[in-house]
Amino acid sequence: MADPDEMRMQALVIRERILGPAHPDTSYYIRYRGAVYVGRGCIDLWNYALDMQQTMLERLNPMTQSSLFSFTELFSFMMGEEGKHTTRGRLVPPIDVMEILRVFNKAVREVELGSLMLERMPNMERDMTHLTRVMVITLHLACLLTRLLDHHTSTDAITEDIHRAIYNLVNALRTNGSPPRLLQGRRPLGEVPGVSVSSPHLAEVLLKVGADPNLKDDDGNTPLHLAAMANPARRTYGAHIDLVNNTGDTFASLLKGQQVHELVNTAKYTTSCAAARVIQQFKIPYRGIVPAALESVIACH
Repeated sequence: MADPDEMRMQALVIRERILGPAHPDTSYYIRYRGAVYVGRGCIDLWNYALDMQQTMLERLNPMTQSSLFSFTELFSFMMGEEGKHTTRGRLVPPIDVMEILRVFNKAVREVELGSLMLERMPNMERDMTHLTRVMVITLHLACLLTRLLDHHTSTDAITEDIHRAIYNLVNALRTNGSPPRLLQGRRPLGEVPGVSVSSPHLAEVLLKVGADPNLKDDDGNTPLHLAAMANPARRTYGAHIDLVNNTGDTFASLLKGQQVHELVNTAKYTTSCAAARVIQQFKIPYRGIVPAALESVIACH
């Protein structure tokens, strides 16, 4: 009776017993109470609500999406305001990388199981909107993880855990044929301060764990095409710099204010592709003549 916070927690328990864990008010008020706190108390309550949703609701449910997205906002806030006082006078504690990893793994699992659910549906009934939204949320969390790797000293074990988790995400994205447009700076979920799915440290880790640097989106753009429109790095990780998109543009033709030789050794990365470009330029027949493995290489130049 002398502890107001404990009384409020008891109210949450009673509401869950009466309404049941699947009722939207149950998770709403748990998350609302968690929002009052900053740090471990908030994270624990929100994880409890997320676990309930993932256990009781169908995959890719909007309530689950909302919980996952709220975590990206919370973690981003904690990373940006560490050591400061909130408007309620609470001190913002340092973020624990393992807490982000814990939520990230739940997000990856949502992608995996949501994909399986959609695969069982007839094509005409499939709606990729919710799956795409969860994928982008998961990439936001991955961005936060790789930022911590970039700015903090992490043990080899933690680095390995993060790389393994992001490898699982890459496998999930590959299974769904997810295009690299998810790595653009678009914000289909609203602004999250300090989070960009086009961040260089996220791209580097994604490529290290096996993301395909030559995968194309609906516009024929590879990640290098998208990078040329933004701020390209010097590493290509096996990407073909002379692939064309649907409008015939290459990485070099899309660069603004930079020359391609300033970023990469063009001889090193294009010598093996010269023959493919000649075949395309002079429209030399090749299908059924060259080995099957080379047909896709020639077709994308």
